[in-house]
Amino acid sequence: MQQTLPLFRAPQIRVSLHTYKLFFTILLLCLFLFTNIVSNLPVVAAATHPAASLPTVRANFTLNKFLQQGNPYKSFEGLHVAPNSTLVAHQGTKTGSTKTLPAAEPARMRTVNQTIPSTITTRSNLATSQNVAPLHIIGSGTQGPRLEVIIPAGALDLSKATTSTGAPPHGALTLTLSQLYGHYSAALNELGSFQVQISDAQGQVLKGVQLRTPATLILHYRVHELSDLGLNADKLYLIWSAQAPTNMAIPLHNATKTSTLVAQVSTLAITPFVVTGTDPIQTPPHANFASVQGNGGQLSYSYPLVVAPGPEGTMPQLAVSYSSEATNERHAPTTPADNAGEGWSLALGSVSASKYPNGTTWYSISGVDNVSDLLIPDTTGNAFATEHISYLKINKITSGNTGQPCFAVRDTQGNYFEFGCNADALQYYIDSNGNRINYRYDFDKMIPANEGPGTNGRNMTASYVQDQETSGGHTWIRDAALKQVTYGNGINRIGTIDFFYNGPSNYSDPNNHIQYETQYSSTYETNCHLPTPSPQPQRCDDPIDRSNGLPDPDVMSTLSLQTVKSYIGDNTSLRRAEWHTTSLCKHNDLSFNNLPPL
Repeated sequence: MQQTLPLFRAPQIRVSLHTYKLFFTILLLCLFLFTNIVSNLPVVAAATHPAASLPTVRANFTLNKFLQQGNPYKSFEGLHVAPNSTLVAHQGTKTGSTKTLPAAEPARMRTVNQTIPSTITTRSNLATSQNVAPLHIIGSGTQGPRLEVIIPAGALDLSKATTSTGAPPHGALTLTLSQLYGHYSAALNELGSFQVQISDAQGQVLKGVQLRTPATLILHYRVHELSDLGLNADKLYLIWSAQAPTNMAIPLHNATKTSTLVAQVSTLAITPFVVTGTDPIQTPPHANFASVQGNGGQLSYSYPLVVAPGPEGTMPQLAVSYSSEATNERHAPTTPADNAGEGWSLALGSVSASKYPNGTTWYSISGVDNVSDLLIPDTTGNAFATEHISYLKINKITSGNTGQPCFAVRDTQGNYFEFGCNADALQYYIDSNGNRINYRYDFDKMIPANEGPGTNGRNMTASYVQDQETSGGHTWIRDAALKQVTYGNGINRIGTIDFFYNGPSNYSDPNNHIQYETQYSSTYETNCHLPTPSPQPQRCDDPIDRSNGLPDPDVMSTLSLQTVKSYIGDNTSLRRAEWHTTSLCKHNDLSFNNLPPL
């Protein structure tokens, strides 16, 4: 039987999976919006009906409380003071401290105890001291003798000696020679800290022991030990850390043949003493940043100087720059400020050498592509990379002008720089043994990359004024600063910049007869309020030698920048056309020793 189909068939609705997903997504979004609206109702109500008044909190931290928390600033009253004033304790150790400093090397000399014979304390033996054996005690370590103490017969005076309880000494006396710590590198580098004590039979340490005749202290030093610590063997002192008479700092005589340092002392203090000296090279520091940016954590400011226009890539980017980091890097109390002022600098860059206590020399670069960073040598020691990636190509080469090492640098754009390849751009120091130490390689030449026709031959050069000092038959560079910068296209000089200073002497360039350095006047020194006349005219903040104090550094900043003049073309009287003159602030600070407390 044939089946009859209906004329119309009801449509079949197929719901796909995608439709279900879309439906549930819309449903969830609606629920989410509804939940947010409900949860925000209390906030809206609170905003509509705010509280009548908010609780007030009274401030209890006043300005006076803030000032009481801080330590008031006091002027430095260390070793560079007048001889008749009170000297403070040495900064390396505290009074009576026997604790090893955290950064100091451990003591390597073994403690020695020796009984003091009666011949050393009997006054009558003074007349026959040449025939009576002295007390000779030697402290040694693994490398041999370190410290010797020689007390002549009859030299010890115990008439005023007492124990810590105030009682007189009892029984036999013992002299103890000990070392508290070894090398210590800080503001003042130390060969070590030692102690000489006398105790009675009960072990009580005596104080008030006097010497009728001086005793002799002999310190043995090793090869390269002094140079590794940056110490001058002819300018070392023995200093008691907690003693304040005028003989606190006793000069040590350097016996080069025996490699010993000898001192005559007229007192035996129970407190420790150190053998120390200042670093002879104390140039103003330059902070090492991967690049000079605003995230270095320092306060910085830069004042650009106007210079005459020149060929592209040759105009010097001169600016008087301030950085608080440069001030914070001055760790030694005898380091003066840069020639541009405290924390200020005006330079085109340099490569600086720093010798570390282990004897290694590390270099730092500044002035190329805004990079100021530590240099890391390769295995040859002649190629370097910056500590932070800068892609500078840095090589140590031998200068054809001086025969000394200098540095050649290429940046990522192909520009070529030289540092210290001319005589006046290489700053050096001669130590007491006649060894030459090159401590700074200043920028002296830049050749921009060849960028096509007409760009070959472009250059910029720099020369320097040098303040020299002579002592012991040796002459070295005490300070140096920019004298002249020239730039041009290789055929003509397009621009010239001259720098003028006040300094310890008068200096005129023999080639152009321009006076770049003018000696400090007597009026300037009078305004410094120096406690005693200085041996030669110098800057107000430069330390000077005093009796019973550490000497001034052999290398330090002595010049004071006054004026910068920019010319179009040459600076000769016939061709010069002055473009711009910048007068800078002068060093009119109070003297190094007379800074008043705030």
